[in-house]
Amino acid sequence: MSIIKKFINWVESEEEIKGSPQEQIKMRLDSPYNTQPRYSQYNYRSILRQAYEQNDIVYSALNAIFSAFASAPLKVYTKAGKEMPNHPVRKLLEKPNQILTEPNFWKEVLLDYYCAGNVFIEKVYNKYGVLVELDILNPAFISIIPDPLNLIMGYKYEVDGQISLIKRENIIHIKTPRTSDQFWGFTPLMACSRRIDIDNAASDTTMVVLQNKGIKPGSILKIPREMWMDKDSMIRIKEEWDDKWRNNKKGKMAVLPSDITFESIAFNFEELAMTDLTMTTEARICAVLGVPPMLLDLRSGLEKSTYSNQEQALVKFGLFCIQPLQNLFDDCFTEGLVREFSPTNEAKFDNSKVYAFQIIRAIEKEQIMNEFLAGIISLEECREMIGYDAEMKGKPKEELIPEEEVIEEETEEEEEEVVEE
Repeated sequence: MSIIKKFINWVESEEEIKGSPQEQIKMRLDSPYNTQPRYSQYNYRSILRQAYEQNDIVYSALNAIFSAFASAPLKVYTKAGKEMPNHPVRKLLEKPNQILTEPNFWKEVLLDYYCAGNVFIEKVYNKYGVLVELDILNPAFISIIPDPLNLIMGYKYEVDGQISLIKRENIIHIKTPRTSDQFWGFTPLMACSRRIDIDNAASDTTMVVLQNKGIKPGSILKIPREMWMDKDSMIRIKEEWDDKWRNNKKGKMAVLPSDITFESIAFNFEELAMTDLTMTTEARICAVLGVPPMLLDLRSGLEKSTYSNQEQALVKFGLFCIQPLQNLFDDCFTEGLVREFSPTNEAKFDNSKVYAFQIIRAIEKEQIMNEFLAGIISLEECREMIGYDAEMKGKPKEELIPEEEVIEEETEEEEEEVVEE
């Protein structure tokens, strides 16, 4: 309903409201102008549609997480920390099933994690009992069968009336923490769902105003009281005005009698920008998802963005967003998948190609080198902490010392020789 229509209904309702003053006040308070905010009722499908598919902030933030997460492959290691490149789990993750590649597999997993709060991965075995596939099940179609002794008896998966019962041990269930439900997780996007609604509503409002050239909704034709007309005449004038300035006619000149005035109560372009509202919404949504706004080139982050801040934001993104996710997922895959083959092996993500962790690793190496140069740790400890073998194998000590330090030492030795001579 347009603002003008609401206004007309408001005026006309003066004749319809009867009763005591208290009853009239109550009816006024129940008008469209005094309603409580109405937010979307979110579930898995609505979050996919309204948050991930329609909101650019959520889409950009989740894609940043997907890209960083997928660039770190999940590998299998022995208890001593030695990589096992030919382990069956590692080979399976390279091609989890007939449809998905490894990066797309992780994207689908994370999409369910953020939009549903639950990830269900079915382990598929062939007739010989060999694990051959990892299938991601739609959380909207799955239900958990409880067990009074073992908590979970199994899972029921129903699609188009076809029901499949799946054993508990054949499902890897990854969920977000939720104190009110021991079976189901809580989607992180629910925590910022009201901010998503506000951002979507602001975008819709801007689009409507731009489509109507700022004239509708929110404009009034002021007519003198002596020219006041009946309801039918008012509606006819409104329809004629709308038809005259609709579509490609909007923005053209209007000629009115001197005693009739046009007043626009729509947004101007400065108000349409909604700068403060937009920046607050960006910051709140990104805070929930753990992605610094400046990494997404959002206005709330660019105002204070520098090269140094960008690196700090990347480190924060790696430590407080990607690493906690990795810790959760590698624990679940270790217990639910790797331990089927060996009770001592474990799964861990290899972050050597993730830029955020490369920065963190460079900072750590610099700190270790400073400790070695200060005499706090030995050369062997320094090499081992950096990732090299403890033995130097004939390499000179100076290889680990910055060139400036080496030059200073050589200069001091030359000065001592000159003094002796």
